[in-house]
Amino acid sequence: MVTSSYCDGPMRPRPLVTLAALVVASAMTVTACSSDGRELRPPSPDQTASILTTPSTGPVPTPETLEPITGPTVSLPWLDGGAIPADYTCQGLDISPAVAWSGVPTGTAEIAIVMTESTGFVHWVVSGLAPALGQVGQGGVPEEAAQSRNDYGGVGYKGPCPVAGTGEHQYFMTVYALREASNLADGGDPIEAIQRLDEVLLTSTTLLGIFGGP
Repeated sequence: MVTSSYCDGPMRPRPLVTLAALVVASAMTVTACSSDGRELRPPSPDQTASILTTPSTGPVPTPETLEPITGPTVSLPWLDGGAIPADYTCQGLDISPAVAWSGVPTGTAEIAIVMTESTGFVHWVVSGLAPALGQVGQGGVPEEAAQSRNDYGGVGYKGPCPVAGTGEHQYFMTVYALREASNLADGGDPIEAIQRLDEVLLTSTTLLGIFGGP
């Protein structure tokens, strides 16, 4: 020890071999501490995967492999892609058609019906229909149903009325199966109503109708 050197006389230099041994010993100690497993090191890719991945008994489902929800079966007074009878247009009685649906998927809370032209012009928006009802009759809707405005400005149904000489026009009748109530009121804005239906949409079925001529 240093203190004992003063008792024996003047302090003498330590042999170089001793100092060298101390340096080597210190280096060995540092090396040992740096590799004893207590130092945090970045995880390898395999370690990261084993931490983040949960065991699975099969392939992970993807949007491509999930089975889509089938829309309800819909019946109209015209075939899909067929001509719309004049009674449901401005050239006839201009009354709303009967619309029937079946095969409603599980989880459907409400049915709604929308008729639009291929241009986006809105002819009819009716909501608040009970899934078990199965249909709305020609020329009217149930008391509990709500009808938004159409793009002519009135409330309820207004049939196709293309300008003469503009050829055939396409009209789409869509039956919406909703996962929750739309809570729409009579006389609401048609675009806002359709946006609301899209927000709570479970699935839907659309049929095409043609009306007009040369």
